[in-house]
Amino acid sequence: EPQQLYVQLWKNISGTQTKLTAAHAALMLNEFFSDSSAKKNSQPMKIVFVDELDVLVTKSQSIMYNLFDWPTRPKSNLIVITVANTMDLPERMLQHKISSRLGLKRINFMPYSHEQLTKIVTSRIGDSLVFEPDAVQLCARKIGAVSGDARRALDVCRRAVEIVQNEIDPTKSNSASSSNDSGLVTMRIIDQVIKEMYSYGFIPIIQNASFHQKLFMISTRAAIRACGLPETQLGEISRIHNQMAQMYGQLGSSSMLGGQVLNQSMTIRIALDVAKLGIIMIEPNSQAGLSRLVRLNISDDDILMALRPDKLLGKLIVQ
Repeated sequence: EPQQLYVQLWKNISGTQTKLTAAHAALMLNEFFSDSSAKKNSQPMKIVFVDELDVLVTKSQSIMYNLFDWPTRPKSNLIVITVANTMDLPERMLQHKISSRLGLKRINFMPYSHEQLTKIVTSRIGDSLVFEPDAVQLCARKIGAVSGDARRALDVCRRAVEIVQNEIDPTKSNSASSSNDSGLVTMRIIDQVIKEMYSYGFIPIIQNASFHQKLFMISTRAAIRACGLPETQLGEISRIHNQMAQMYGQLGSSSMLGGQVLNQSMTIRIALDVAKLGIIMIEPNSQAGLSRLVRLNISDDDILMALRPDKLLGKLIVQ
C-alpha cells in the first residue's frame, strides 16, 4: 500500500512505534518538514532512500508530490534519493508540478550484459548442481539480448526448476511433460520457459501485428524517448516512421514495404489500428490531423522484448 510510506517514514524520523494511520502520519510529516525554527538547524540531515519508486505512482500523485516537495522547504534538512525501474518515469508518469521539484542529477544504470547476468544467476545457484552450465549461459544470453533484467533472468531459472521438479514427479503437475532423467535444468527447458514468457500479455499482440504497425510502435517509442515527455505529436511519429521505413530497406530487407513512405491518411489509419490493439492512446480530435497527441499505453519494455529478436526491426530499436 503506497500510503504506508508516510507511516514508515514518520516512525523512522520520530523514533516512535505508536500505531497511527497513514493520514495522521502524513500530517505529522508535513508539520515536521514545515518547521523552519532555529532549533531545526541543530538537527542532522536526513537522507531518505526510496526504492521501487514506480509503485508510489497513484492517480492523485499526492504521495509523490509530498515526497519531492518536503526537501524544497526551508530548513527541512531532508535529502530524497529514489530508484525507479522506468528510466523516463518523471517525463512519462509524473505531473509537471512534481517533476519540476526533482533534482537535476539523474544516474542511468545500463541493463546487465549477459556476462553480468551469468555471474548473478551463478551466485544465486551457488554450489547446487541443478543447472547445466550451458543452460545458465542460454538464459543469460537470451535475457541479456532483450532487456538485461536480472529479475527476469532469475524468474526464468525459478520456473525452469519448477518444470524439472514436475518432470521428476509428474503427480505435482496437471500437465503432461516429457521425462527428465538427469534431473537438471537443460537448455531445452530454459528455451521452453522463455517461449512461455513471450506468449503472455501484449508481446504476442505486438509480434502478430503487421509490418507498419510494428514500425509505428517502434517509432512511437523513439519519439517519446526523444522528446522526454509522456506524449508526442502524431506528425513526429510519422516523420520517424518514414525514416525507419527507409532504413529498413537499406538494412537488406527484400520486402517492398521497407522503402514505402506513408502519407497522412495512411499514418492516421495505422495509428488508429495500433490504438485498437491497446498499444497506444491517441487524441480523439480527428480534426487535429497529424497534430494529434499520442502516448504509449504499455511499457516500452514490451515493445523491446517483442521486437528486439527480429533481425532487422531489432536494429531500429533505440535502447
